[in-house]
Amino acid sequence: PRTWKGDVSMALEVEAKVAELLTSVLAESHRNYNHNQEVVYPYMTYQTELEMAGEDLEAINLDCQLFDRSTSDKKLLEVEYKLKSAIDKVNLLEDKYLMMVRFVRSGAVSTNDDNVVRRDLSFRIKIYRR
Repeated sequence: PRTWKGDVSMALEVEAKVAELLTSVLAESHRNYNHNQEVVYPYMTYQTELEMAGEDLEAINLDCQLFDRSTSDKKLLEVEYKLKSAIDKVNLLEDKYLMMVRFVRSGAVSTNDDNVVRRDLSFRIKIYRR
C-alpha cells in the first residue's frame, strides 16, 4: 500500500495557505464550524480532505459553504464570484511544494430557515512535492 510521503510541517503550511486564500476573500471564513457567539453574515465554513494522487502528488478536496441571512442569494453569488476569481487557477510555488487550485462546482443548498441562504463550492488542490 502507498503511504503518505508528506510531512506534518508541509501539511500545516498548506492548510495555512488555504486559510489565507479564503480569508483574503471573506474575512468570516471558518475551518469546519463558525464558533462565533455572534454570527456575522455572510460567512463561510470550509473543510479539507487529503488523498494520495500519485508518487509525489497529494490532492486536497476543499469544500466551502457560504451562508447569508437574506431571502436572496445575490450577495452569496457575489462572494462566490470573488472567491472563484481569487483562487481558481492559482499556482503557488513554495520551497517544498507547488500548489495548484482548480474550481470544481457550486450550487444552491436549501436550508430550514426562510431567512438564510446557502451555496456550496468545491475546489481541487493538487500538491506536488519538490
